[in-house]
Amino acid sequence: MSDDIDIEKISKLARVDLGDADTDELAANIRDILSYVSSVEKVAGEAGAPEVGAVRNVLREDTDPHEPGAYREALLREAPAVDEDGFIVVPPIL
Repeated sequence: MSDDIDIEKISKLARVDLGDADTDELAANIRDILSYVSSVEKVAGEAGAPEVGAVRNVLREDTDPHEPGAYREALLREAPAVDEDGFIVVPPIL
């Protein structure tokens, strides 16, 4: 099966009307894309190439945390308004 026939089949499935010039241009673009993907696969398969998508933890360990409430008073002093229970007062949304 040739590239033109595959592209015509795909265009019919997508319900897109393509002229002959469009079909030729699309076939050339697809060949270029597949060639590029092939070269990327070749490089990715070489020994020593970096592993793509490796998952690693970039966060520090949570060691020696501060005492609960250590910064509470300093934060509440910066708030525009605080109620008698120690909560920050904000305007109603609704």
